[in-house]
Amino acid sequence: LEAEVARQTREISEQKNEIERKNKDITGSITYANRIQTAVLPSRSSLTDLPFADSMLFFRPRDIVSGDFYWFNTYGSHALICCSDCTGHGVPGAFMTLIGTTILNEATREESNRRPKPLLEQLDKEVKQTLNKNQSVETRDGMDCAIIDVDLETGVMVSAAAKRPIYVGRKGQATTIKGTRRAIGDVWNDNEFNETVTQLQDGDCIYLSSDGFTDQLGADPAMDGGKTRVLNDEDAIKFSTKRFVKMI
Repeated sequence: LEAEVARQTREISEQKNEIERKNKDITGSITYANRIQTAVLPSRSSLTDLPFADSMLFFRPRDIVSGDFYWFNTYGSHALICCSDCTGHGVPGAFMTLIGTTILNEATREESNRRPKPLLEQLDKEVKQTLNKNQSVETRDGMDCAIIDVDLETGVMVSAAAKRPIYVGRKGQATTIKGTRRAIGDVWNDNEFNETVTQLQDGDCIYLSSDGFTDQLGADPAMDGGKTRVLNDEDAIKFSTKRFVKMI
């Protein structure tokens, strides 16, 4: 009996060491992938290149690498900004962010594509081609995406979005510009992407976001007048779009 216990103890110890080694290798690989993703995304310091009085970025990946990405650039008197929420989290989502940023960089080389609606159409076309060219069955992987083009001389904002809202804060109120009910890469939905034109005013704040903030678990019911309580996994509630808009 003692010999059997010793054998099982040794076996469990070996398995534990093997799991720890694999976990260390996987975590190391994902951490390095984060360095690559960070290099691909616009740097935080380049936010100062955007010609706005204030620019803010909140970017906190859940699984070291992110399934969301942001992108922006300026062309003449126009600022073009994109916020995208890709299918999946972690490594699968990170691959999608690389696809998305690559397509945007290539597409905007053509001046005719530097508008929100043509960019969404180009993203949709190339994501479908990229993801399905080696597949026997079409996938529904893709991304939800919002793109805005701000004319800095006239203050006119042209926007288009695939299943993501755009929020404009003005004098303590938030207006929501809804996106088209069609995701980038959805092979079974051919709704046309809509463009919205908004005349901005001095002091307006524009917010683009993924669902990472609104879907975050652990909101305090006291925010809506409920009784404060300790939340656990069973009764945790989402922060919600309602609270997000109220915060704005």
